[in-house]
Amino acid sequence: MIKSRLQERRTQLTITVKVKTLSSGQYSEATVSGMSALTATREQRDAFEITDDAGTQVLVSDVFWFEAIAGASLPAIEEQHVLIDASSVRYEVLSVADQGGDGDRLRVMTKRLR
Repeated sequence: MIKSRLQERRTQLTITVKVKTLSSGQYSEATVSGMSALTATREQRDAFEITDDAGTQVLVSDVFWFEAIAGASLPAIEEQHVLIDASSVRYEVLSVADQGGDGDRLRVMTKRLR
């Protein structure tokens, strides 16, 4: 597989993928099997602010890029997942798209959680 030169220049992060489930009105999370030490790069697109009756919440949109490991396929990340980086910053997955054509890159759009 030929890797992107831009992908190689970006700082790589170690990501843990957790699945969130709703039970009795409470969300619980569990680490997805085989997705505890994925390597990804992050691209910060833009920041936007939403003001509601309770106050102001700042949402930051981030894009994560995952590549297939040699001899394996792309990680099976879905919209019900939460990404957590090594510094414990949490990102809710908004959308996932295969961007490489032959399954070489996965684009994951997220929003940072507080």
